[in-house]
Amino acid sequence: MKKEKLPWQLEMDMSEREVSIKEPAEKLSSITYNNIVLEDKKEDETAGLVWTNNFIVIDIETTGIKPESERLTEIVALKYNENFDYMGAVYHNLLNPVKKIPDFVSKLTKITQEMVKYKPYGGKGVKDLVRELNFAKDILVAHNARFEYDWLSHYESIFKTALWIDTRAIYLYMRDGNTWDNNFTKDYSRLKQVCEYYGIEYVEKDAHRAEYDVLKTRLVAEKMIKKIGLKKCLLISSKYVLGEGYGRRKPKEEKVKGSIYD
Repeated sequence: MKKEKLPWQLEMDMSEREVSIKEPAEKLSSITYNNIVLEDKKEDETAGLVWTNNFIVIDIETTGIKPESERLTEIVALKYNENFDYMGAVYHNLLNPVKKIPDFVSKLTKITQEMVKYKPYGGKGVKDLVRELNFAKDILVAHNARFEYDWLSHYESIFKTALWIDTRAIYLYMRDGNTWDNNFTKDYSRLKQVCEYYGIEYVEKDAHRAEYDVLKTRLVAEKMIKKIGLKKCLLISSKYVLGEGYGRRKPKEEKVKGSIYD
């Protein structure tokens, strides 16, 4: 009996899929992304791009999902040039959440209470990160970037002005076209599955620490950008990171009192 392939194991020819929305009438061919007009012109892949193409690959670890009530435990941001050659660490540190890290989170991330006991608070870590970034030129890269966007902009609103590349959004768009609503939360878009598609080794026991996930995201992003171009990656990412489309549910409004540790 022939074993049925999982969705993420299906053959994909990403070079043949047009990166544009055909239905509904909304188009992805032109979009203003943080005051920069990006146009999808195959004959000119560099038009409208005014930065130096340095990539900052970021991953964070937290005590939970919501930045309003949870806290950061780790930030890693590594810098790469336009050829994805390593240029150095922008920020690499554990953070003190000033609250108990849930047992299941410690088991997943391998970050313990003792490890963060004398580390800086999350707000201090994000401020230090901001000082090292050039928001006019650096492109931020993450897998499921809306998570990093929500968390980092919760502490420093300048992250809302950044240019983002979301490897998860790009993978799903190239794989599923315009069927986001049904597929965005499926397991086959996790970093592990995306790495497996590209033939990148992903060791589960080493995963869910920020540095490891940054290194894997960097490899995925490099392959995606070489496959469809930087501009298309930005166009697809902007739709998800900056908007409510592509399967993103509108979050409930919550009023939570601030903390001296924010």
